[in-house]
Amino acid sequence: MKVFSRLFPAVLVVPGFLAGVLLGRTIDLPWPPGGAAGAEAPHGSVTYSLKERVFNLADPGGGRYIKLEVVIEFDDPTAAGLKGEAYLKRQEEFGRELAPVKARLDDVLLTTVTSRTSAELLRPEGKEALRSELKTKFGHVVHEPKVRDVFFAQFVIQ
Repeated sequence: MKVFSRLFPAVLVVPGFLAGVLLGRTIDLPWPPGGAAGAEAPHGSVTYSLKERVFNLADPGGGRYIKLEVVIEFDDPTAAGLKGEAYLKRQEEFGRELAPVKARLDDVLLTTVTSRTSAELLRPEGKEALRSELKTKFGHVVHEPKVRDVFFAQFVIQ
């Protein structure tokens, strides 16, 4: 009985691992987009990351911070169907195209986030309101291409 109890986890784990390996190689899983490389633009979009940073929040008495990384998705018909290196090259080109307005995007992010309190941002609807406001304000800074969406790659409140 002791031998069986020691081998029991291996009896379950090994077949499960092998099944995962075999199925993972034969089924095109939806995540990450584009398979393992994750570098594909099926809908004609590119993303631009406003690198991770820490902001003070507007809580009374101060002392509350948010560590945030925002990624902006833009419509880009020229990126439709690009994969791998071609898509990564388009991402880099797009980053250079946005360089002249980067300071304005950073300013929008700073002023919008620092006007919020931790209580607002800890609620799901507070996060969605921030996302919506940022999408609108980023759209005022970058008229073309159109801002498709805003993602929070990191969102930590302390």
